[in-house]
Amino acid sequence: MIFKPRLKSRGFVFYKIFKKSKLFLPDRIVYTYTVKLKYNDMSSSKQTHDHDTIKKWVEKHDGVPAVVADTADGKGGGLLRIHFPKNSKSSDLEETDWENFFKVFDDNKLDFLYQEKKADGEESTFHKFVERD
Repeated sequence: MIFKPRLKSRGFVFYKIFKKSKLFLPDRIVYTYTVKLKYNDMSSSKQTHDHDTIKKWVEKHDGVPAVVADTADGKGGGLLRIHFPKNSKSSDLEETDWENFFKVFDDNKLDFLYQEKKADGEESTFHKFVERD
């Protein structure tokens, strides 16, 4: 019998069946299984403001630093984004250099929230900028 846990989408993965029971009802026999699940933390997010960590993550995923075009103020500021040119042809983003990107990042006291892998183990490009605590 193949067992597929219902909780897999919530980050749990099947570990093993350790108890099988048979329940006799008047009109049928019901089999129950007690299983051990373990939490799969591959989908957990990390948070940092370390420039090297951010730059490595972005480059690993073929991303580039960018600002939203309508918010660029001419002095290098603007709403920060990570652009993935292979996945998007967005015309509202302007690529910027890392120096300018991190100046805006630090001036606004931001942290980078990111994910290495999805719950299914696939590479993830999930990220967002959050206020630093």
